[in-house]
Amino acid sequence: MKKTLLLLVILATMLFAETGKEAWMDELGLSDEQIEKIDGLSTQWQKDRIDLEASVKKAQLSLDETIKGDASRAELEKTFENLSDAKMAYEKAQFEHVLDVRDELTDAQKEKFTPNMGGIMKGQHKSASSAKGCGAKRSTGSGMHQGCGKH
Repeated sequence: MKKTLLLLVILATMLFAETGKEAWMDELGLSDEQIEKIDGLSTQWQKDRIDLEASVKKAQLSLDETIKGDASRAELEKTFENLSDAKMAYEKAQFEHVLDVRDELTDAQKEKFTPNMGGIMKGQHKSASSAKGCGAKRSTGSGMHQGCGKH
């Protein structure tokens, strides 16, 4: 019984999160051409993000390993600098992705756009074509619509 309840809570949470990710596309009223371009940007960002996150994790592990040893202060500072550089590369690439998405918008859409829409800054936004495939309604209404729950 507890397992069934837990599974239902998890599924409901996932469905709610997916709906929010699609809402930003509906709210902006993206054209089919914009959807296609943003989908390509999203796919590329997801691929880039894997490498960037791996670099940050490797740099963190390196720092963790170095700090436990008998490394000099200069070696530790260099290892920390490598971690900082990896984090900055991630943040810069993430911001560039937001700018790339923004470049695809009309002036009116830019007025409504925020980097936090649909998890864009976190790299969590659903690809535009998958939302379209879910029968997403393109309207300029309240921005609310029910997604299919696929990711």
